[in-house]
Amino acid sequence: MSSNMSSTVTILAAMMLAAPGSSAQAQGLVTEKNISLAMAQTIANAAMEKCKGMGYRVSVTVVDRAGLPIVMLRGDGAGLHTPEGSDRKAYTARTFR
Repeated sequence: MSSNMSSTVTILAAMMLAAPGSSAQAQGLVTEKNISLAMAQTIANAAMEKCKGMGYRVSVTVVDRAGLPIVMLRGDGAGLHTPEGSDRKAYTARTFR
């Protein structure tokens, strides 16, 4: 295979790899960003530490863009009702616009 032919094949292969993205958009597929587990853990841990430093015993929930829990932490000494309240507050905060 000549160098011109191999360059042409390489370019065509690159174009074919790029094509699925455009056909997916043509089909109406949507790409959405979502929070990662690592980021959710960082947020939850920071919130827990801040509340603990202020003397509050709480539960913390971080939800994704659909309002589903990713991380839930129940702090030492937090009441039995705090996980449910935390989850409901996080869901409301996400869905209220």
